Amino acid sequence: MKALPQLIFAVGEEKTACPKAAAELAQKSSAPIHYLVADKSYAKECEAKVALAEATEQFVAAFAEPKQCKESGKVTVAGKQLCCPDTAAQTAAVAKAAMDKVEVTYLVGEKECHCAVEAEKLSKESGDPTVYVVAGESTGCSVTARLNLARAKYKAAVLAVLQAETQPEQQLTSKDS
Repeated sequence: MKALPQLIFAVGEEKTACPKAAAELAQKSSAPIHYLVADKSYAKECEAKVALAEATEQFVAAFAEPKQCKESGKVTVAGKQLCCPDTAAQTAAVAKAAMDKVEVTYLVGEKECHCAVEAEKLSKESGDPTVYVVAGESTGCSVTARLNLARAKYKAAVLAVLQAETQPEQQLTSKDS
């Protein structure tokens, strides 16, 4: 998860990943907090959160796409460098399949649905806010939901690829028994 894009708080020359530490630094120095995402600085936290969601979504989408080095011929996919394009394609398929299983559930009052359009309609009709649930985490913020979804997809892909790597070993072990 450390490979995912991060939101960094900068106060003067000091940088931290902790919002509380940044607030303390800003208070001590009377300097404003700047929000850094993917080497870009933002004056407003809300702009930085949107940028973080976009950067994370792009990172996660690229994670499952095979990339071939023109010099070595090796293919990198899901953080793994592979010699065989067929193995890379299989790894990409495993990662993408795991990502496709991760969904957002929308809660509007007591009603649950899996469609953003339906959730918006229910919210307008009832006056209740929409709550976005991804991998057990709930939020009322659509940007945070996007970020949670991208992170959950990444985690699912990493775990699926690791599991696919260990399955052949487990099958060999069970056959030898």
